[in-house]
Amino acid sequence: MNQDNARLKDIQILKKGYGLKVLAAESKEEVEHYYSKIDELTAEETEILKRCDVII
Repeated sequence: MNQDNARLKDIQILKKGYGLKVLAAESKEEVEHYYSKIDELTAEETEILKRCDVII
């Protein structure tokens, strides 16, 4: 559980960072790349929350 909590915090930080990179991106390809990273992290976050029986 502690590892899950730590990973959830990491995911939040990474998603925020990628969000800032999306805003600063200079090309459509960069935006798509950062959004794909955010999507991957969101999927992992959802998996962890389901494992911990959190209803979303």
